[in-house]
Amino acid sequence: MHKVAKLRSGWCNPSEKYASYSRRLEEAARVFVTSLVYAVLNWRVGDMASAGASGTVTVEDQRSHIEIETLRGKNPTEIHSALREVCGEQIVDSSTVSRWTTPFREGRVTINDDPRPERSKTSTDEWSVKLVVVFLAQDRRLTCEEISQDTGISPTSVFRILTNDLQKRKICARWVPHC
Repeated sequence: MHKVAKLRSGWCNPSEKYASYSRRLEEAARVFVTSLVYAVLNWRVGDMASAGASGTVTVEDQRSHIEIETLRGKNPTEIHSALREVCGEQIVDSSTVSRWTTPFREGRVTINDDPRPERSKTSTDEWSVKLVVVFLAQDRRLTCEEISQDTGISPTSVFRILTNDLQKRKICARWVPHC
């Protein structure tokens, strides 16, 4: 009964409460240190190759630093100031720092971008190619615009189907196979 009352009141063991926070901070630190080691190694190699060459801090390095400092509780202004001291003119904008801190505060673990869906290829599917073939069989003198109006496929897609998929080109106002 005593344990239930403690749980209901919001009390919990601090080590349990911050376990996920600690794991996130550990992972972010590991990624940042790895990025920093690569940056230093690249800087040293560049420095050895040509005297006077300076290393650059990549956007990924800056993003790692932003993640770590966000998890440590710093605000975007403090993070941007610290980055400015290290990076000089090659720094990301303060609005970018503010935008990137939000997902890290919400629990984002990785600094990589989310995968984006590919654009669907609806105009050059098998049905569209067959439709263009049927219209072209009726009249080989049709233009891309005319086929487009009759089929509902965009003129650019019709042209792409004719030239890429069907390997046709227009000679003397007729679509003929390309040799």
